[in-house]
Amino acid sequence: MKTSLALVISIFLHVSSIALVGYVFNQVKMRPKHIAPDFVEIVIMKNLEPVEKKFKTEKKPEKEKALVKSYKEKKNYKRKTPHRETRWYKSKSNHFMSFSDENIDTASLYYSYSDPTYSVKLKYPKGWTFLDQSIKNKLNGVTFWKTSGNSTPPPFIRLKVVDKNNFNPDRFSNSKIFDKFTVYFNDPTFVDDMISQTIYIRTNKELDFIIDLIVKEDNEFRNLQPKFYGMIKTLEVRKGLL
Repeated sequence: MKTSLALVISIFLHVSSIALVGYVFNQVKMRPKHIAPDFVEIVIMKNLEPVEKKFKTEKKPEKEKALVKSYKEKKNYKRKTPHRETRWYKSKSNHFMSFSDENIDTASLYYSYSDPTYSVKLKYPKGWTFLDQSIKNKLNGVTFWKTSGNSTPPPFIRLKVVDKNNFNPDRFSNSKIFDKFTVYFNDPTFVDDMISQTIYIRTNKELDFIIDLIVKEDNEFRNLQPKFYGMIKTLEVRKGLL
C-alpha cells in the first residue's frame, strides 16, 4: 500500500515539473526580443539629423530681416537719445523771437533784483514777483513769475547758479557775445505741455548761470521773449565773478 502511494506521488511530481518547464518555455518564446539601448540611440540620431540640417540652413525672409534691422536701429537710437521725449517747438505761426539786438527789450523792465552773496543783479518786468533759494547762505537760484493774468500755471523765469566745469557747448546750436559773458542757446522746445527756452550764460570767472523761460500759452511765450532776453542783458555779477 505504501509503495503504491509513493509511486503515485512520484508520478505527480514528474508531471508537474514537466508542465512548469513547458509553461516557462512558452512564456519566454512569446515575449518580444529587447532592443539594445545603443541601437535605439543610433536610430533616433539618424532620424533627427536631416531635420537639424534643414533648420540650420533655413534662411529668413527679406521682409523679416528688414523688420529686425529696423527694430535694432530704433533701439540704438533710443539708447543714444535720452531726451527723446523733448521735441522742437513750432508755434502756430511757425515763428519765435530770435535772440538778436532788435528783440531785446529792457525798457519794460521796471524793477531790480539783487543778491548780496554774489552781488547778482538783474531787472524784471512790472507785475512779476520772485523767490530766491540759497544753499549754505549763498545764492543757488531765483525764480520770477507773473502775478497778473489768467494762465495756470503762470509764466515764470528761473535763474540758477551752476558749476562751470559741467559746461558742454555741443549741447547748443547758437551763441551770442555780450560785454561780460557769452550766451549759448537752442530754439524753444515743447515739454510736458509747456513751451520753454534755456539760455546758458558762460562767464570768464568762477560761476556760470542757466536761465529758463517757461510758459504755457503760445502767444504769451512770444510776447515775453523780448523781456526775457532783456533780463539776461541786464545781468550783473560783481565780487570778481565777471
